[in-house]
Amino acid sequence: MQDTIFVGFVVGLIGGLAKMATDIAFFIPGIAKTTSAHLGAQALLPEGTPLTLPALALGAGVDLTIAIALGIIATYIIANTGRDYLFLKGIIFGAMVYVFGYGLVALAVLPVAVLRPDFASSATFLLSHMVLGAVIFLVAGQFQTDAREVQ
Repeated sequence: MQDTIFVGFVVGLIGGLAKMATDIAFFIPGIAKTTSAHLGAQALLPEGTPLTLPALALGAGVDLTIAIALGIIATYIIANTGRDYLFLKGIIFGAMVYVFGYGLVALAVLPVAVLRPDFASSATFLLSHMVLGAVIFLVAGQFQTDAREVQ
């Protein structure tokens, strides 16, 4: 496939689902106190709104939308840097998204107590972002033709 936007959309969706699965895998046994869907809902809904199933669906939609945008960015990175070391590039990309997103951007929308309830939740978010990056880069590398090869 050569349409970078379409490839980015698809790999972002796949990566976002893998990220959600990682979040849920740590949330269900109680290791993490919250998921990205919870944070997405709390960022958009008025303070004090109960986190019902529709609210969590909204939060999941927010999380997937961000993952799709990151997938598009990642496909442009791959097109310009090549397909070597995709796993490493993905891990670094995911970690950078975590640091930038949770360290700077999310603080403007959510209070620190909600964003970082405990160490285990923060560690889980870092891990899930690295999973997101790795999945996006590995899957995009399989589908995308390098821009340098096409020319």
